[in-house]
Amino acid sequence: MWNACSGETLTARRNKVINRDYDIPYIAGYSQDGHTVFIDRHLPRSFQWLMKTVRVEPFLLTHEIVEKALLDELHLHYLHAHQIALRAERDAVKAAGVSWWAYQRFMKQHEKATEEEKLIKVPANLDHTYRDVCGIRAPPARTWCRAISSGSSTTKVFIKCDAAGALSVHRQTFTQA
Repeated sequence: MWNACSGETLTARRNKVINRDYDIPYIAGYSQDGHTVFIDRHLPRSFQWLMKTVRVEPFLLTHEIVEKALLDELHLHYLHAHQIALRAERDAVKAAGVSWWAYQRFMKQHEKATEEEKLIKVPANLDHTYRDVCGIRAPPARTWCRAISSGSSTTKVFIKCDAAGALSVHRQTFTQA
């Protein structure tokens, strides 16, 4: 499944401007128009894990590109888009052979909540959708379906949001005759 999705994400990455010149709350974000992905200027570009150098940028880009696409194209609530993007990021980390736990530990060491640190240099066009999550009612019940073909099988991914706002992801794989 990762291989089928990674091609789309890779294409989207090529069309993005990556900017590391600013202080970004919660490590990374995107511009309001979605053309720029911002990564905090203080975040190291890599970390060491099991004698390997692990670059973090591809995983952050995966998260930010998926999240922004879900917000803009499917009009998901931020919390739902964020959870799906987080899972895509996790799957990308694991597919690269890196421990999710080690990656998360590294990221948490560098995370800046807006309440904890005075952010000096923040881009004017940073999308602040994550600030607006409190007080928003749950979206109506919906189901989205995405089919991903790979070789002789097709995997359908169903993302369901119930009336209470709970999110669930189901996968079904069909073998083509």
